[in-house]
Amino acid sequence: MKIHVNGVRNLIETKARSAGRKLYSILLQEHENESPLFDPLENTSLLTPDVDGEGYWVGGPSPFYDEEKDELYIYYRLRDPYRRGWKSVIAKTQDGEELEEVKELTAEEFEAHSLEGGALQKKDGEYILYISYHEKSSGQWKIDRTKSDTVEGLKADNREEMDLTTGFTHVKDPVVDGDDIIVHTASKNFLDHGNFRVENPSTDPEVEKIEFADESSSGRITSTLELRDQKYFFYDWLPSIIFTGEEKTKIGKAEEGEIEDLMPGRKAIGSASGTKSLRYVKAVEVDEEIWFYYEKSMPGKGHELCIYKMDKASVTDKLEELDSREILSGPSGI
Repeated sequence: MKIHVNGVRNLIETKARSAGRKLYSILLQEHENESPLFDPLENTSLLTPDVDGEGYWVGGPSPFYDEEKDELYIYYRLRDPYRRGWKSVIAKTQDGEELEEVKELTAEEFEAHSLEGGALQKKDGEYILYISYHEKSSGQWKIDRTKSDTVEGLKADNREEMDLTTGFTHVKDPVVDGDDIIVHTASKNFLDHGNFRVENPSTDPEVEKIEFADESSSGRITSTLELRDQKYFFYDWLPSIIFTGEEKTKIGKAEEGEIEDLMPGRKAIGSASGTKSLRYVKAVEVDEEIWFYYEKSMPGKGHELCIYKMDKASVTDKLEELDSREILSGPSGI
């Protein structure tokens, strides 16, 4: 009976979001798609949901390149309207595209309504998974960490809750940034949001708020990339919290301790179909290439997991060109 009740509640929540997305589709025409870095029309689709429909998602990717093994691991989650984020997977790959599942984690193991974003890190030969979830008992979004000598050994039953004092009720979607992680936070009513840098995340976490130069163009940080001594940020953005779940992607840069939007106004990277959403962009350096993983909307409004590969020199040139433009005037309506 519990499963049935949770399923009904999740379905009602999905229907409520659907109403918001219908409004979003009307307002969408005012927000131009811009493709200053990679072209979503030319990406490779890796995984799709069983149903191409609202609330059916495969995404929330988080790649980690293990230089010692010359292998890339990628965390991603599966979602449907009834169970929400019911399962997350860690897969390994040599070419970035052929994914071999090595670890499965379920919402049931975490006593959670839903599993959310996760991130892998390796320190002193030990793998650390930071994983966020919607806890049943408290109703909060939380982040736990679990450690193991192998990826296969990462388990829910030996996890530790991270004590992150941010002043916000909810914390989720960790992103590895060197030795640190970045987390996204929300107030109890989800009207206020923020991003925090967490130093010493594997031992004794210390948090510091990340500021945007213009809060109206702020969003959930999904990835960082440092090229030629300049740090860039990718982040999910929408004009209103009402449309959560169908974000687009903006690019910013570190400037005097803040993040400056390089796609000002209503410009953002989006999909060609469905709700036009393209989110959770994760950039990972592999040799002389940069692989971009992301979640993108499909014609029926489901979400698929995609990859786009570029050589590092091209990425650097394009980001520097983007930085040099005061107002973007590239293609729209992709």
